[in-house]
Amino acid sequence: MRKNPSNGTLADLRRDLKAHLSNAAWEEVVEFAETRVQRASKALGGNRTRSIVAVTRLAVWCVCEGCELTDETVFRRDIIDAGISHGFVGLSSSSKATMRTVLLRVGEQVAPGQHVYRLRSLPPSNPRAPYSKEELGELASWARSQPTSKRYQSAHALLALGAGCGLSAGEILAVRRKHLEFDSMGAVVTVVGARSRQVPVIGRWEEILIGSARELIEEDFLFIPGGRSE
Repeated sequence: MRKNPSNGTLADLRRDLKAHLSNAAWEEVVEFAETRVQRASKALGGNRTRSIVAVTRLAVWCVCEGCELTDETVFRRDIIDAGISHGFVGLSSSSKATMRTVLLRVGEQVAPGQHVYRLRSLPPSNPRAPYSKEELGELASWARSQPTSKRYQSAHALLALGAGCGLSAGEILAVRRKHLEFDSMGAVVTVVGARSRQVPVIGRWEEILIGSARELIEEDFLFIPGGRSE
């Protein structure tokens, strides 16, 4: 009987994920996982293989979603929560909880000080389009109802990047202010990661995106689940 990949080996995990990554990409994420687990080894203890499998699974999800394979991105609390929710399919709740604990411990060691906001609702990985008028109305009402100016900004960034650009959840989480370009022809978002590309913003969403980015500096993320601290 095959081992459950959550408690098995990298070979088990590779068989489960062979349709998602090339051999070269697989080697990259495994190297990423092994080096991060090694750096965090004193805080982890326990089963090294389990820790490598957990980080590898998260790294694979990040690559498939278009996120940058960097410590600062992969080990953001919101990225970990999104990966657990959307990328760790077929695992039991206890396995997910164990993996989440491992990932948080690794993140504390290799990327201290990352955002700790909990994940709020995100668009699906492959957004459907177009949204109905009713859905857009509900989303706009939710964005307007945010209790602080920074949560308001973040919510409208989510709308503009999801409905206005069709980006996936992982791609939205990776967008920083420096990835936006505004000129007389309109607005363009540079998507980073495995599916890097430039995406024009649908006209009606340009002003919303401009407003969302107005007070941000180059390295700021456009959308932070749970909002930004005041």
